[in-house]
Amino acid sequence: MRRFAIGLFVGLTFLLSALALHSAQAQETVPGDPCSNANQVRQVGGPESATAGYTLVCNGSTWVALKEWTPATGQSLFQIGDDNGGCTTDKNGRIRFDSNDDPPWQFCDGLAWHPFKQPRCQDDGAGACFIDAQRMDSDPDFIPENIIAGTSILDVIGTLVEGMDTAIINAGYFAACAVDAAGAARCWGYGALGQLGNGSYNTPSGLVFVSAGGLSGTTWTNIAVGRTNSCGLRDDGTAWCWGQGTYGANGNSSTSNQNTPVSVNATATSGTSWIDIDAGGFHVCGVRDDGTGWCWGNDGNGGLGNGATAGNLSAPSPITLTGVSGTAWTKIRNGYSNSCGLRDDGTAWCWGYNYYGALGNGNTTQQTAPVAVSTGGVSGTAWTDVSVSIGYHACGVRNDGTAWCWGYGEDGEMGDGTYTVTNSTPRQVSTTGVSGTAWTQVATTEWSNCGLRDDGTAWCWGYNTYGQLGNNSILSTNTPVMIDDSDTTGTAWTNISGGGNYACGLRDDGTAWCWGDPTYGTLAGLDFGAIRPVAE
Repeated sequence: MRRFAIGLFVGLTFLLSALALHSAQAQETVPGDPCSNANQVRQVGGPESATAGYTLVCNGSTWVALKEWTPATGQSLFQIGDDNGGCTTDKNGRIRFDSNDDPPWQFCDGLAWHPFKQPRCQDDGAGACFIDAQRMDSDPDFIPENIIAGTSILDVIGTLVEGMDTAIINAGYFAACAVDAAGAARCWGYGALGQLGNGSYNTPSGLVFVSAGGLSGTTWTNIAVGRTNSCGLRDDGTAWCWGQGTYGANGNSSTSNQNTPVSVNATATSGTSWIDIDAGGFHVCGVRDDGTGWCWGNDGNGGLGNGATAGNLSAPSPITLTGVSGTAWTKIRNGYSNSCGLRDDGTAWCWGYNYYGALGNGNTTQQTAPVAVSTGGVSGTAWTDVSVSIGYHACGVRNDGTAWCWGYGEDGEMGDGTYTVTNSTPRQVSTTGVSGTAWTQVATTEWSNCGLRDDGTAWCWGYNTYGQLGNNSILSTNTPVMIDDSDTTGTAWTNISGGGNYACGLRDDGTAWCWGDPTYGTLAGLDFGAIRPVAE
């Protein structure tokens, strides 16, 4: 195996060990007992005590039990003070309890208090999260006399988030972007090449807005994140890209990096507007409203589909149609240096790098122009979805609701119960134990896949060392396992997107969630492996 894990899977756990730092063990102390050291915290009970564990605080004269809340994870949060004030920058990351609100728990993002349905906190480096009670001794808002009444506070180390009302989400290799219900675009993750589009070459700790300066149109209608750059479509049909420009992948006839969106040069293209776009390893492809397909960027392995390996092209080049059936492209999806697209007759075609059989045409020979994905032994009459990994495999959905994968399969990427390395024709994804009656979408990560079923459930399979299967495990699997969405809001998954070693999805209440490897902030937070909401 050529990869190594860099961390341990961490679920949504909460340790209150920081409270114990201030504690003096006194197993027989109960609420109402006298005390004199105001603000002292005492943890009562434990393995050596017959008393159930709880936390006390001294209000200057007596011990008072702290208010407690136990979320679905089974761990507890405790009231440690009173805060009736506004949310200010110095309170960023604070949780408070207000019995007059529903839900009663809220968090401060530095600007305002927000509903806080599922607490999360920072990994302390030892595979656990912790609540910090250090602040209570000097916090001017801490009023021990009012410990039971009013609004109470908890200080949490780390970035706290809530769900964002999201319409579109797309996970790239090191970064991800989403378009909210209002048509604004936000990105998070690695930004050193400008791929977040916020005018910076830095990697932020959370979400940033894609710059709107100089853009035509009024809203974003689509967004796509590749390995080192990102692209999006505007409601006026224009296409814009940002990030690394070394290979010409921004499509603006330049090879300079861009940290804000630049217009894709459509001068030589046919049609009047862009209707689809996707970013890959170092190349981008899009579809025009006349059904033509165009690619730009690195062409070293034939990934542009123009019949050549022309090196780098910094403006759109037409995809060769020799031998291709149908009259129009409906979507094109890009991998590391290969691509696949669907035609309006339901056929699927791939081109570019073909190691391990990633083009699905029955061999492993590189192709500089589209070749048909084999349908020998494949059920259904048409392809309805396709996704190409940033690694070396691809997957698709047929119109009978079956899912099929091809290419590299050593980690179980085929989902058919095998670990076969090379698979040059499609193999059917198993549905043993899977709920629902049909697959509606499939999404590829670098070494794994996820798919949606018609009952709104999400299932993943393949490599899982980073928790990218979302099932509270780090064990890889060669058949689908259901994502553990017990901590999410909403009732069903509506969309899913695969990145490097992580994935993101949308729920039917508009919230966005990510899970897997948090390197570079790809999860928009700090939980390793856990399914967590994308910040507002």
